[in-house]
Formats: sequence, C-alpha cells, structure tokens
Amino acid sequence: MCKPIKDAICCCLGCGLKILCMILCSVVGVLLVIGLVIYFVFFHNKDTPSLKAADLRDMIYSNRLLNLLQP
Repeated sequence: MCKPIKDAICCCLGCGLKILCMILCSVVGVLLVIGLVIYFVFFHNKDTPSLKAADLRDMIYSNRLLNLLQP
C-alpha cells in the first residue's frame, strides 16, 4: 500500500521541480531581456558627444561670422 503513495509523492515532487525550474528560467530570461533593453537605450554609444542646443547655436554663430569675414 505504501508504493502507490510513494509514487504519487515522487510524481508530484518531480512535476513541482520541473515547474519551479521552468519559472526560474523564465524569470532569468525576462530579466536578461530587460537588462539588454536598458543597456541599449541608456548606455550604448554614449561616449560620442551629443549635440546640444547651445552647441548648435554656437556653431551657427561661428559659421556666420566666418562667412562674413571671407571675401
């Protein structure tokens, strides 16, 4: 009589472990995707200088001044 109960417990534990591993792998996958999105949105290619409005204004002003000075 103990054998069917033991088989049922082992079956439930095995199924529970498979579900737990599946959930764990899914969470790790989702965190990996979120981490890659955050990296590429906020940190990738940030070493190149960005053009700000003040820099653009200064460039336009200096180009106008150079154009006026040229014959």
